[in-house]
Amino acid sequence: MENIRKMFKGEILIIDDEVNDLETDICKIKCYLESNRFPVRAYEAIPLIDEIVALNIAFVICDWKFIDADEDENARNVIEFLNELTQDKLIPVFICTTIEKPTIKAYLSADGGCKKFKDNDASCVFVVDKSEIKDEKIFEVINNWLNKNPSIKTMKSWENSIDRAKEKLFSDLYNESEYWPLVLYQSFETDGDDPNEGMGQFLSRNLFSRVSDTYSFEKFLLPESEEKDIDLLKILNRERTLYYMDDAITDDTVLHTGDIFESEEKSYINIKRQCDLIRGNKNVYLLDLKFAGSMSDAPIRLSEDKKVLSILGKNYSIADKTVQNINNCLDNAFSKTNALHQGKFLEKVFEVIIPCVYKYDVCKIDLRSLNVIPVDELKENYKRKARLLEPYINIVTEKFASYVSSKGAMRTPEALLTHKFIYDVKDDE
Repeated sequence: MENIRKMFKGEILIIDDEVNDLETDICKIKCYLESNRFPVRAYEAIPLIDEIVALNIAFVICDWKFIDADEDENARNVIEFLNELTQDKLIPVFICTTIEKPTIKAYLSADGGCKKFKDNDASCVFVVDKSEIKDEKIFEVINNWLNKNPSIKTMKSWENSIDRAKEKLFSDLYNESEYWPLVLYQSFETDGDDPNEGMGQFLSRNLFSRVSDTYSFEKFLLPESEEKDIDLLKILNRERTLYYMDDAITDDTVLHTGDIFESEEKSYINIKRQCDLIRGNKNVYLLDLKFAGSMSDAPIRLSEDKKVLSILGKNYSIADKTVQNINNCLDNAFSKTNALHQGKFLEKVFEVIIPCVYKYDVCKIDLRSLNVIPVDELKENYKRKARLLEPYINIVTEKFASYVSSKGAMRTPEALLTHKFIYDVKDDE
């Protein structure tokens, strides 16, 4: 119980048309939670999002059947609500019902169904029978579900770390002076910075310097019984690329180092320093961002049926091979190709190659292609699509600085590396 209280801070939202009927299971669940000092907010009908948007929701217990004799309408209403509620949030939802679970899961997983539902134990939308969570059973079910859900458990652990660091940060600043925001705001304004941007960067920098000592994450293992279709490209893309909801550039748009722009179907990345973008921003420095390769053409890849491993064009059957033997083959393959070295693509001196950025499996940034674009022209002819995040943008800017300031040097003869020697053969006289 205390673990649940620690992990799930905020209000428990219960949505059920029988929640106030003392004889029903859902009412007993609500009363049990309240008796154990959990804050509960109950609704007899699906609420409007505007009613709950400001709530700090720990998790949701939602009924499935609100309208008698119209199963499809019930499904549409619940799914529409869940999609709207969890559009930009990861909120645990327990669909609590007496209807058979396969029936509900079929609705949730159908085309146009619940976007956050995954048909496995790690889904943040989970279907339970009302009888399964009566009284203390609710904490047992939540604990078991939590131990199988790495996304929620990691998020809750992170939230706790952030909360502790935030409280420590504002307590430290308040102890020095209760007027510290005024001092900083005036300093940013005097320096010509956007005060909002400056304050945000200051708080973020100091917050994360304090949160680094409070991490507590667990290692999760994939269940062997379930076939996992994990798209590694999409995961890495989200780790290094921020996508903007609005691609228009206006007078109020705050530009960033690493912003990715599009114009006439070509992509560019901004490498101008953040402080220069804020102070008297009149132009941006753009480098060409190009497609460099597809992961489907990778020199080392599995077949679609995962029975054949292709290494540098040679196919190896792995249907009956052990994992250790497969990994040995991969180790040998990496030693024979110059594509990667310790997880980094080998690059020419005038380029940076990064996989999983924006819409490219592998992108190439050409350091020779510097374009100075006035902001007025940027607003008119470019769309801001995304941003390359740290530390990847730092790699780009640092290599660009090194490239433009470097002196030319003689090329190292390939013969030195390949042992291919060239002889000047003359005809015999």
